[in-house]
Amino acid sequence: MSDQTIVRLGETVTKLREGAGLSQKELAAALGMSQSLISRLEKGGQEPGLSKLVVIAEFFGLSVARLLDGDTSDAIRLPEVTVMRSVVCEDHGIVGAGMTAETARRIQAEHRREHLAVTE
Repeated sequence: MSDQTIVRLGETVTKLREGAGLSQKELAAALGMSQSLISRLEKGGQEPGLSKLVVIAEFFGLSVARLLDGDTSDAIRLPEVTVMRSVVCEDHGIVGAGMTAETARRIQAEHRREHLAVTE
């Protein structure tokens, strides 16, 4: 991957994440990646492997090619489909981010409710 492509990818991921109203930590949790990886990726200092590209692209409803090209015109607009943004558990940290209300309710049912906070 060229340096230009890596920088464009970082800009695209930042744009998509911010457009979804997610922090780097929330996006990382939703993708099963570390916050430091997301930070390096957004700064253009990390070339992700193909498997990570696929996960990021699928999360935003894009093909890998569109993600690399910076074409976000077909991206899923997460704020439109997401009612509850994240579920935070006192014992486990962020349990999930960028999820639908149904998924958040399922997670709440599986955990002790008094230890969960749902943010919108």
